Amino acid sequence: MSSRFSIALLGAGALLAAGPVFVRAADVAQEEPAVIQDIVVTGTRIKAPNLSSESPVTAVTDVEIKAQGATNIENVLNEIPQVHTAQGEGTSNNSTGVANINLRGLGPTRTLVMLDGRRLGPGDPQGPRGAAADVNFIPTALITGVDVLTGGASAVYGSDAMAGVVNFHLLRNFEGVQITQTFNEAQHTQGGSANSVLQSANYPVAPIIPGNQFGGRTSDTTLVIGTNTADNKGNVTMYASYRSIDAVLDGSRNFEACETALNKAMTGLVCSGSSSGAYGNFITNAGKDLALNPNGTATFVPFTSALKYNTSPQYDLQRPDQRKTLGALGHQQVSPWLDVYAEAMFM
Repeated sequence: MSSRFSIALLGAGALLAAGPVFVRAADVAQEEPAVIQDIVVTGTRIKAPNLSSESPVTAVTDVEIKAQGATNIENVLNEIPQVHTAQGEGTSNNSTGVANINLRGLGPTRTLVMLDGRRLGPGDPQGPRGAAADVNFIPTALITGVDVLTGGASAVYGSDAMAGVVNFHLLRNFEGVQITQTFNEAQHTQGGSANSVLQSANYPVAPIIPGNQFGGRTSDTTLVIGTNTADNKGNVTMYASYRSIDAVLDGSRNFEACETALNKAMTGLVCSGSSSGAYGNFITNAGKDLALNPNGTATFVPFTSALKYNTSPQYDLQRPDQRKTLGALGHQQVSPWLDVYAEAMFM
């Protein structure tokens, strides 16, 4: 109850003690029902921008990015169900070396990538579907958050946002000097049922080195220097980074050392191998399937399953990569309605 209503009760009690008091209905204050403004659900860490947004938005913070220790932002975003893996460090066949974002599997050219609400230009080289934004340009050390919008974006941003919009927020008030070093390496123990699958192959398979295997070293070094203006209305931030990724071949891991498929009885996996020999097959006029003799005599022999070619060993399980980036971001607030900015990014 409000304090005003409590005082009214005390006053009525004093009057009743003196004698009967008659109160008309119009004199009784009518309390209006309370109107609920907000309902806040506490006890969760999940950010829900959808409470104030008509379209589904997923927010990724810099805390989550640092917790994963990722050297590239596309690996972080690939953990989100809405993001379909496009070009990344695990892409081997038809790789162009870029890192694209593909929302809902509709293609990276239908996904709009933005930096603080401004469009990021397409990267080079382009893929088979056209040029799309290359997020390798974006320095991970300066990212403060990422918003992923997957519905109703084309009506606002245009046809290049049919799949959605990914908006990166960069740190704009950094001051000081910061050096970030990230290092990781993969470890795998060659064991389990994969070894027995390789041993049962009816065509030559490269021997697998037993025991623990290390590889795929990834190193990322970033230098950030920034300063604010005297009135704290402007900032200039410069950065430089170098990333190096070592290759991991499929043939070095027993779970990728051969092409696998279910056997005819569908009871387990077997090494299926390629449908041709190492140099391709040749069909004669009589319909015979011939392959080059693997003993180096340059003669043709009937193709059998023993001559199947194992295409897996030379593929990249992790593609090698070297990247150098540098850039500068600056802005100055001239007035509350005018903010002059300049950005230069190179890779």
